[in-house]
Amino acid sequence: MYGCNRSSYGSIVGRGFATRTLHLRSSLLPLIQSLNNLTLPPVLPHTSSGNQNSVTAPASSTHEYASEKLVPILFQEPVQGETLKRPLGFLRPMVLDSMLSEYGASNKPGGEIPWSFHTKQRSSLAQLEDVWAVSFSPRVQNKTHRTKMVSELVNKWRAEGRFPKILGGWSDEEYPVYLPSDAKPSDNDGHMLALSIERAALPLFGFPNFGTFLIGYCWSGTSSDLKIWVSRRSKTKKTFPGLMDVTAGGGIGIGESPLHSMAREASEEASLPSSYILNHARSTGCVTFSHRNPQGWLLPGLYYTYEMELPSDHSITPRTNAKDGEVDGFEFISAQECLERLSAGEFKPSSALAIVDFLARHGLYTPEMDPSYASVLLAIRRDLGVPVPR
Repeated sequence: MYGCNRSSYGSIVGRGFATRTLHLRSSLLPLIQSLNNLTLPPVLPHTSSGNQNSVTAPASSTHEYASEKLVPILFQEPVQGETLKRPLGFLRPMVLDSMLSEYGASNKPGGEIPWSFHTKQRSSLAQLEDVWAVSFSPRVQNKTHRTKMVSELVNKWRAEGRFPKILGGWSDEEYPVYLPSDAKPSDNDGHMLALSIERAALPLFGFPNFGTFLIGYCWSGTSSDLKIWVSRRSKTKKTFPGLMDVTAGGGIGIGESPLHSMAREASEEASLPSSYILNHARSTGCVTFSHRNPQGWLLPGLYYTYEMELPSDHSITPRTNAKDGEVDGFEFISAQECLERLSAGEFKPSSALAIVDFLARHGLYTPEMDPSYASVLLAIRRDLGVPVPR
């Protein structure tokens, strides 16, 4: 814990050179580490013999599933002697076991086998403990075919009641899975996407989620204090109900740009005018996170960040949208209160990254306030280990 001493304070100069003092009771690093608690290997070695040691992605040392073996999903079958391309995602043992069951059922003469299971020892029937990687079969040659194969598999699992805590959140929203950076679009019918998939099924394959965060703010009154509009998530949300959140945010669907995704979410969730958003929102970069939740599911993500100054006369403010139902309300809070709520864990974890990034960019979170400042900022833009837009 850090007391109220010189090293834990930052003197902040705001608009109009008004100065006030902000402080943290403790470092934000544990908060960031609790979200970024998983490291996935971006490139896997492929031995000349074609054999491969088990791949285990290290998580935080205290995580219940830290030693669980994760198996990479490759875009194409590995070529002996070549460095493997970045995996599309990673499979947990229970998901791989279900895939092996499906593979066995479809392994019939003349049947179409959508997956190739690569084992340490050559065998006609893959065993769970021997599989070191999974790739799409050479029969599955393009984005459309891969999307169809994955969709059929996931829908079958859903109909059978498998993975109910994951597939129970079915949204009927298709989300993108990108090609590795060293894969050629010409080998994929010109597409930059490897496939698309139902949003709820992303954690089954360790595929990353892509989205946007918007933070609305304004300068309050004559004190020149910057204040932030934060939302309170609906208590009926399936994920992180009732926690604090950014002004607006959400996932990027197939065919959407980050800007238009952000504008749509801000209009739907916060009732902000689309014309004002498109004219005043400013792109500020992105934050990344690689998370393993308490149930062991992999949740990597990359979110584009935006900020938007709102009128100080409150002529335009975020308002709840009863039809949308995503948000219970909005609060207009100071930077100091924002820091306190961050420290108390009151924000949705991934959104906390965007809030920290915003505060640092505006000089409201500084090295003088937190000895782990550099580690915090490095952690919010880490390599995910899986493909991202390019």
